Amino acid sequence: VLAARERMHEAAEAGGELARRMARVGNFSRLQQAREIAITQDAAAQLARARLNAALEREQLARLMGLWGAQADFTLPDALPALPAADALRSGDDAEATALRERLDLRALRRDLDTTADRSGWAGVGSVFGDIGLSYSRNTATERASGHRETTRGWEVELPLPLFDWGGAATGRARAELQHSAAQLQDAAIRARSEARSHWLRYRTAWDLAHQQQAEALPLARFMQDEAVLRYNGMFISVWELLAEARRASQAVAAATEAQRDFWLAQTDLQLALTGTSPGAPADLPSAPTTPNAPSEGH
Repeated sequence: VLAARERMHEAAEAGGELARRMARVGNFSRLQQAREIAITQDAAAQLARARLNAALEREQLARLMGLWGAQADFTLPDALPALPAADALRSGDDAEATALRERLDLRALRRDLDTTADRSGWAGVGSVFGDIGLSYSRNTATERASGHRETTRGWEVELPLPLFDWGGAATGRARAELQHSAAQLQDAAIRARSEARSHWLRYRTAWDLAHQQQAEALPLARFMQDEAVLRYNGMFISVWELLAEARRASQAVAAATEAQRDFWLAQTDLQLALTGTSPGAPADLPSAPTTPNAPSEGH
């Protein structure tokens, strides 16, 4: 993005310098010169912000990698990785299933439930509460009048909460602890499903937008710039139109780069939502009881 902003600023500066010279010899009005100066000032402001963002992002990257001093003088690639092909994208059908199966916060909550059940004297209860029923459904409905068939697919998830005859086998405190752990697991499972769906939608939309920029908007901008050069060489357009087209082409490059960046960020958030924990909320990860082997009341 910084490289694109630098090219935009160069084109704006060239226009501003040409406007100054033409105004000095009387071939340019003060209004036309002012317009070119405004364009130059705007390009300079965008360049300053791009330089600041690049410096701040580099500092953050160095901090995350634990580098300082001479170590922070690393070299970054000139471009982001290319977009994956459409057939290589993650499918949304298994997003919820992957989250329920692999998310760390759900695993921790299952372990917490098992530990609470063991402390309460209910061996095996954790496996019952922790079993999030998972099945893939494929339903086909046919309308008799039109003969139209519609097939729906998706993952069906159920979290059973069985009833037990507690009686004297466990105290009220142990029962409350076990029900609390089960409720936490159920709430986390619902949140995981929702986050998996939401982040997959962002991931897919980000790919669509980035692909549109790469496959359509950027080639169109380059074509228009090439055509402007040909027309300028044929003396059909002015140098101002040529410089304006160069600025638009650089802006298209910056927009395509930002869309590409947004896709990779969306993919990272999706991966975290499916296998890690809630993106942006790692504090939600529960911890296991501090005294798993301590006897509970009533033992």
